[in-house]
Amino acid sequence: MTGRLILESIDSLPLVGRPACRTGRVREGERFPDTPSPIPSHQGRGNQEKTGISVKILKSVLIVSFIFLNGCAKLAHMQELLTLKAMSDNGDEQRRFVAAQDARFETLLEKVKNNQLGEYPNRKSVFRAFGEPIFTKQVQRNDQTQEQWLYRYATKFFDSPKVYLYFNPKGKVIDWQYVATPEKK
Repeated sequence: MTGRLILESIDSLPLVGRPACRTGRVREGERFPDTPSPIPSHQGRGNQEKTGISVKILKSVLIVSFIFLNGCAKLAHMQELLTLKAMSDNGDEQRRFVAAQDARFETLLEKVKNNQLGEYPNRKSVFRAFGEPIFTKQVQRNDQTQEQWLYRYATKFFDSPKVYLYFNPKGKVIDWQYVATPEKK
């Protein structure tokens, strides 16, 4: 679209040998002060051909410079473009990671519902089986400091079931809590 605008602007330029006035092009046969007499239409064809060639050259130079100037804009933002490309390339890897996390959480949910968490007596075994928790923090429960681990679906923040695991300071699982998905109203 911009290239067409440039070409139309160039086409509207006055031709050499035809002086332009402030109101537009000079009509053939008109004469202005301080200008040579008009060229009869049968003469000067070679001059018009030269003008046509020079306009074509001017158009070509403008188009080529426009293309190169666009390339410079791309080079100026190359780092940002490469960052965006790297992020899109990582999209597949991120989706695989989320799918793996969700699969581990599904396994944990099955173990909780079947009351089989006794198979995982400490932090190390829980971590190996179910991966890294979404969130950990120190809490006060039953007059002692415990470490709380939260597991849930990786991308569902509010409408996901949650499993809280509690560890004593030595890293042994001492309690767990299952919070079902809240019902929508």
